[in-house]
Amino acid sequence: MRPIKKIQRKLRQLKVGSEIYHKQTNELFIVRGKQGKFLVATTEPGGETYTIIDIEQCFCGPNDRIFNPYDYRKQEDIEECLRDFNHPPEDMSDLKISQRYGMNVEDVIDLPGIN
Repeated sequence: MRPIKKIQRKLRQLKVGSEIYHKQTNELFIVRGKQGKFLVATTEPGGETYTIIDIEQCFCGPNDRIFNPYDYRKQEDIEECLRDFNHPPEDMSDLKISQRYGMNVEDVIDLPGIN
């Protein structure tokens, strides 16, 4: 297990447009949005698959909504998602990354200089 501070530092260094890779599939994800302690990355091309990364918890995965209110192919929805995660509206106060499908960042994301 890597020191969490080192992983957090690498995650904070990611910028919109940064490339990250899924460890098992080597699938490319592009960081599409970053705000507060969260960032959203989608696959190329088309953004069909997405992950939300909690920089402080070093945890990533899809949101926990059964009926997903966001279209991660649209930049405005990514920005809305990030706003909602950082400052949840009253009707979504329990919004979080799925515990069922989420994983520790170090287990699934290849970060240069860490893995």
